[in-house]
Amino acid sequence: MLTVTVKNIKPGKIIKYNSKLNESLNKLHVSARRVFFICLYLYFNGRYNSDGSILIRADKYAEFIGIDRTMAYKQMKDAADYFSSNIKLISLCDYIKNEGLLRVALSTETINFISAVDGRKNQTTVVLYQSAVKLSGRYSWNLYQLIKSRLLDKSGAFSIKLDELMIELNSRVNLEFKDYKKSVIGRSIDEIVEKTEIKSIKCVNAERQGRRVSKVRFEIEMR
Repeated sequence: MLTVTVKNIKPGKIIKYNSKLNESLNKLHVSARRVFFICLYLYFNGRYNSDGSILIRADKYAEFIGIDRTMAYKQMKDAADYFSSNIKLISLCDYIKNEGLLRVALSTETINFISAVDGRKNQTTVVLYQSAVKLSGRYSWNLYQLIKSRLLDKSGAFSIKLDELMIELNSRVNLEFKDYKKSVIGRSIDEIVEKTEIKSIKCVNAERQGRRVSKVRFEIEMR
């Protein structure tokens, strides 16, 4: 059987997948997302058992994520509980309590989407493995994934309707735009710039309908 260890993982590893996975990934809580991307990393590197399963050790999970072992046990159990009733991405996720292990297998649907990567714009999402597992803010991952699906691994800019942005971030909140920009967009930007390969993000008003901001523009610089 294969167990993941810190020395197995290169934080700068790039992960590519079909953008049709994005909506499902946006719905994952942080524990489930971390387990999912550890599995993706190992799958891409051919490190799984003959039955397709992967074993993840709690002590190594804790060491790489930067949390204590008690929290690692909790996150692994949370992920197992989540995937037990949400099998679209993960078909098997068993928490082996007395051994501090997760036994995980990717679903057929996930394998199809990571195998069918299309290089065309808006068809492929390219993320950094370390960024995917480090982000923990409520909306940070969703904004990071949106940026990486629009720009892949390059600096640049894109505009998006505010209503579409709220859907992408799962952030339908009853706030004035200035408050939404500060509490949702601003906080997410701060964490992304701190923890990922993105050096700077500027969010500017791009279009108005009357007095209401209807579209925003993101200007991105990579490290």
